[in-house]
Amino acid sequence: MHQLSSSDESSATNVAVPSPARALSPRATELQLWLTALRAALPAYLLSHTLFALLTYLAPLFMLPNFSPLVLPLSSLVHNWHHWDAAHYTTIAQTGYTQWWQTAFFPLFPLLEHLGAPAALGSPHVAGLVIANLAGLTMLTVFYRLLAEDFSAALARRVLLYFALFPSAFFLAAAYPESLFLLWSLLCFYGLRHQRWWLAGLCGLLAALTRPAGLLLVVLFVYEYGSRCGWQLLRLRLSALAAGLIPLGTGLFALYCLLRFGDPLAFSHAQARWNRYLELPGLSVLKTILSFFKFHFVSFDAIHNAFDLVCVLFIVLLVILCWVGPWRLPAERRGYALYALLFCLFGLLWPTRSGAPLNAFPRYLLEAAPAFVVLGLLMEDTSGRWSRLRSVLGYYPIYATALLSFALLQFLTGRWMV
Repeated sequence: MHQLSSSDESSATNVAVPSPARALSPRATELQLWLTALRAALPAYLLSHTLFALLTYLAPLFMLPNFSPLVLPLSSLVHNWHHWDAAHYTTIAQTGYTQWWQTAFFPLFPLLEHLGAPAALGSPHVAGLVIANLAGLTMLTVFYRLLAEDFSAALARRVLLYFALFPSAFFLAAAYPESLFLLWSLLCFYGLRHQRWWLAGLCGLLAALTRPAGLLLVVLFVYEYGSRCGWQLLRLRLSALAAGLIPLGTGLFALYCLLRFGDPLAFSHAQARWNRYLELPGLSVLKTILSFFKFHFVSFDAIHNAFDLVCVLFIVLLVILCWVGPWRLPAERRGYALYALLFCLFGLLWPTRSGAPLNAFPRYLLEAAPAFVVLGLLMEDTSGRWSRLRSVLGYYPIYATALLSFALLQFLTGRWMV
């Protein structure tokens, strides 16, 4: 486990306090820490999911005519979550990869849907919802544990709430792989922070089988391992080989694509099916801003672009503040900043050629979750130097909840919000 400074040790004590009656074994202490982290993660999880449940129940009012006598089956509430990519994952879970372009959807999530379907009334979609929501709770628990150890318990709770209310955070509860990918990624980062290199490598492998961005965890592995070794080659150990497990996940899927479709990079080439293309990060943001001079202000493309742009710029701003400014993360916490930067840049690489270049980017940038640490640090800054900015961002939960509610209602009613 990595060494904690005196300030970290005081923060870590907020996570769990052993009983004075008797000393706990290391295993019991570890279990107590995780249970404490789970209890601390529950408020943000339950608050966001209560909102999701309420909006799921209200959504049919946007689909039924006024004063309609029609009675919808209870199953329609679950079916309303079965839109867009969720349907693609269900199809793959049922029939496997029958078309080469389906490889744009990485295999671990539909595989788990397939395996869980018999226990979910034979429905891969229901299995996907269960997997996503269990993974989401576990992910928040891991996220809290990381933040409580490296910062403080109070900041960890604040960051979890901010993240759970982000406008695209409902995808963590949908039958999408976002929550599962974040779980593996944060577990990998947890392993790196605790010098559990083989755990980190295994979780990185699973992340790479869940989303293409999982390959980036190799960079985090090298950074954390190199930092612990003082960047001296002579201090490398056998555990450094664990880094190779991460690209192995991508390599296994590439091998499958080669054997099944004759193209090891089919998952990359499949992006063209959705009119996506590789572009330097940032150009898509510029194109979106310029698009407001092209479309009528009150139009589908303009309004959708405005939503995407606000979400993307907010995350980009947090990532920048991880590196510069009064809330930049110190050298011993630089791994969080690197984590956020890598996944933010990767999330901006594949814009669309349609009228909405940032389509789905608010969802992709959920992968840069550690960026929310900066928002937590800003809100606990009592120096008074940035009181005006702090007062504005203090309303973040209100703004975020409003946009989250709008986005979820769009999704539940089958409108374009992917």
